[in-house]
Amino acid sequence: MKKILFGTTALAALGVVLAAAPAVAQAPAAGFKSTNFDFTIGGYARQFVTTAGNQGGLTQTVSNGALTATNVQTFDQQSDFRLIVNAATTLSSGIRVGQRLDWDALANETGASSSVRRNWSFLSGGFGELRLGSTDAVTQTMFVGAPDAFGGPGSVNDGKIYDNILSGTKTQVAAGSDSAFTTSIRLFDRAANKVQYYTPRFEGFQLGLNYTPDSTQNRNTLALNDLNYRNGRAIALNYTNTIAGVAVQAYAGYLGWDAPRASSLSANIGIKDPDAYGAGLQLGYMGFGLGGSYVSIRDGIAVSRGNAGIAPAVPVTTITVDGDGYEAGLSYTFGPAMVSINYFYGDNEAAFVNTNTGIKTPNSREETRQVFALNGQYTLAPGVIVMASGYYAKHEGNTAVGGNESQLSPKALGAIGALILNF
Repeated sequence: MKKILFGTTALAALGVVLAAAPAVAQAPAAGFKSTNFDFTIGGYARQFVTTAGNQGGLTQTVSNGALTATNVQTFDQQSDFRLIVNAATTLSSGIRVGQRLDWDALANETGASSSVRRNWSFLSGGFGELRLGSTDAVTQTMFVGAPDAFGGPGSVNDGKIYDNILSGTKTQVAAGSDSAFTTSIRLFDRAANKVQYYTPRFEGFQLGLNYTPDSTQNRNTLALNDLNYRNGRAIALNYTNTIAGVAVQAYAGYLGWDAPRASSLSANIGIKDPDAYGAGLQLGYMGFGLGGSYVSIRDGIAVSRGNAGIAPAVPVTTITVDGDGYEAGLSYTFGPAMVSINYFYGDNEAAFVNTNTGIKTPNSREETRQVFALNGQYTLAPGVIVMASGYYAKHEGNTAVGGNESQLSPKALGAIGALILNF
């Protein structure tokens, strides 16, 4: 990377403002009770302000699918809102039974609409916890990565936001959260219906397992073996402990699918079974944090953002999701403030594959993604956080629309500010 600049001026200005900000008291969240269950309502609201100088980005002409290089200076404001409802009760045996529902008020990235994001029932007790419904895979819920003062959407390890910054819509090969442009393994499991189990934590260790019949999110129809990724299986091991004054968190996980099989309804005989594995480690000592994570994805195909979870129903030529990702970060926390330096690198094989024959045609060079950022956050009051990030991001490699190749190299230099309200 020849040019790496930081948003230090923006962070310094933010620090001056925050230092002068008065403390704000916040009452604890209160629940309510129905006839049989105790209810609590929570969630979050996230407001982002972004600015970026984007060079070499991609635009697509609708008439012929042509790719055109663009240089764009952008200033934008975006929102993310989630309402989370929990209902639970305790049986006479001591087993806790309940339900969680996540309502996403801004489900679409291109417009305001709502959807149920996650929806599961649970039983928990001395045996651990069993979940039934649409929830994230254990490779996400138990994930450990680098410390990041701009956590969540906007973090260096959140592939989606840099897809949008670099190309204006999404990354050239697939949604960042389904590719090796983030180390948190989703791989087309977007809160799909599943059976999930977590063991009790023992000596710092906890194991998570889940089985996902079909990759479609919030599905209430029979699984379609010929159209969707199916028989998803995931396993993750999480460890948390304090050793000689050092806080240790670690994780390792695996997620795999069976690909659609050929039948009278589908000729997808060339689609391979995709899988992914990864690991992460984070250490903390006297306010300092150091950590990183890794992911490897093999034999995925870039067919959609994965919301429907469907593979192509007819023979097509598409791009593989077949690569590796790495991230690292160093942080320091002092009082209500935290700062971090974070780096991410990901690569993708970028081969064309025919889903009927399975034949791959490699592109002339692989795709790579690099992101470098200086991040900061400050807690104004419980549940009220402001964040800022100065970043440099670059994507190199091929893309395809209608089988055409392009070797554009979009890059962006900019800053992101955020107001986070955790209910």
